Amino acid sequence: MKNLEHSFRYYKSGKPSFIKISRLNYFVIDIKVEHIIAHIRSVIKYKWWRTSVLERDEYKCWYSGLICKFPEAHHNKAFNRIIKQYHIKSIEQALNCAELWDINNGVCMEKVIHRAHHDIWGW
Repeated sequence: MKNLEHSFRYYKSGKPSFIKISRLNYFVIDIKVEHIIAHIRSVIKYKWWRTSVLERDEYKCWYSGLICKFPEAHHNKAFNRIIKQYHIKSIEQALNCAELWDINNGVCMEKVIHRAHHDIWGW
């Protein structure tokens, strides 16, 4: 925990925005961005995007090619990167950002594979 607290201070000082724990890179997301992401995931438009991605991929995992028991939609270009790129500060701005809702920016992944992907590559 001490390393994590140090890393948050390191992040706020403007240094690189990742920490290294047990040979895995975890990207530290700004608290404000995380708050916006939580709101986005609660709106109907997000549920539409998620369902559209899963149906397009026929609930087959992009990585394994198998039908998912616990399907999740994964953004190829991360949520937090899109939010930072377009300087999104409100849910209204998010709803008007076409790149967030582009189903070609998403793939279906099995929940376990999705978590492993983010454990390796970060959030």
